[in-house]
Amino acid sequence: ATTKMTEDITGKVQAELADVLSKVNSWSLSREKELQTLKVDHTNFLDSHNEMTQKLKVRDKNAKTRQDKIAREASKHQEALDKISAETEQLKEMSSQLPTELQALQKQLSEEKENHEKELQALSHSDRTRAQKQSSLESGHELYQKRLALKFERFQDGLVIKMHNIDPEAPQRQFSFSIRVEDDTNTYTVRECTPMVDDLEELVSQLNDTNSLSSFVRGVRKAWRAQVLGR
Repeated sequence: ATTKMTEDITGKVQAELADVLSKVNSWSLSREKELQTLKVDHTNFLDSHNEMTQKLKVRDKNAKTRQDKIAREASKHQEALDKISAETEQLKEMSSQLPTELQALQKQLSEEKENHEKELQALSHSDRTRAQKQSSLESGHELYQKRLALKFERFQDGLVIKMHNIDPEAPQRQFSFSIRVEDDTNTYTVRECTPMVDDLEELVSQLNDTNSLSSFVRGVRKAWRAQVLGR
């Protein structure tokens, strides 16, 4: 009887151990599957993270490139602004000096008129008007060349007026026009203008109305300046 009881107990214990072992194995397999799933998820996360990291690096590099380009462009614009500011100050100084220079020009013209008064008296009214205009062109030559940094070249009975420091991107670029007094009308005419100015006819008309060559030169220079800045 004792032996049978022992065998029964042993059988129950073995059965319980087998059941426990089965549950442990089942739990172990379940945990192993979960661990495998976690590994796969982790690997996918790392791959996604690495891909995102690479994209962010590329984006940062592109952003830095754009930032450098913007900085360079800003620097160029600042340089252009500085040049324009300096030229504006120079023009202001030149403008402030113009009244004195024009007075000197008027005085010079008056002296020349007195020196040639006898010759002018022998001329007709039409010839005298033309001579005065031509004298204005010739007398203005030295004044503008020395004081306003312009260059004059004589041709026949007229002048070619050249100037630079107009285009900020090409300060040495030459701008020019030729001007003369017509024999039959005693009026100023412009034969060539490079580059052409849209309001040239109006400027020439004002020149003939006012006989102010300095105002005409400033007007043409202002028109050229507007053209290069508006391109």
